[in-house]
Amino acid sequence: MEPIENAEESPTHKDSPRTTALEDRVRELEASLAAAKPAEDAVADRVMQKLLASRQAGTLHLASGEGVLMDARVPAPPQGATPRVPEAIDPSQRRWLLLELWADVRLLPRVYFDPRYRLSRTAQFAGPVFILGFLACYFLFPVLIPIPVLGALLERFVEIVLGIMFYKVMTREVGRYREVLDYLEKYGYR
Repeated sequence: MEPIENAEESPTHKDSPRTTALEDRVRELEASLAAAKPAEDAVADRVMQKLLASRQAGTLHLASGEGVLMDARVPAPPQGATPRVPEAIDPSQRRWLLLELWADVRLLPRVYFDPRYRLSRTAQFAGPVFILGFLACYFLFPVLIPIPVLGALLERFVEIVLGIMFYKVMTREVGRYREVLDYLEKYGYR
């Protein structure tokens, strides 16, 4: 098929039964789409009605009073996950690095000995293992590697790696413990 130039002006093309039938079909389609297209408010109303019906049926609930809708068929979020966006920390409320580190060090014994708090398995086993690793490095490296410079360098390297791993595990645990303390304080458990 070759395109026809000036199809609008061509009397044979404009008046053909095929063109008329096609134009009629397009008009009918446009009319049916306009009639079938619901208003946005109607869609929003239908969604709200379905949400309210689901909530009344017990299959939908608000999570922790934060206004987040959760489906009851979906399992609860894992421990430590919150279904809300964390608040931004005001830079004026941040503590100085050394003061924050000191607060974490002071809180660390309470993490292990507070009966209201259950340690994660990682903190239960990794903390003591890292401390034993430090002691083993201190006592065993001079015996196992008696080369003065190489032994000292390897010992420091292993201690740095152990220290970083210990710090990561303990800061996570202290952060979880702080959240538990905030929860207990917020809801009156002392």
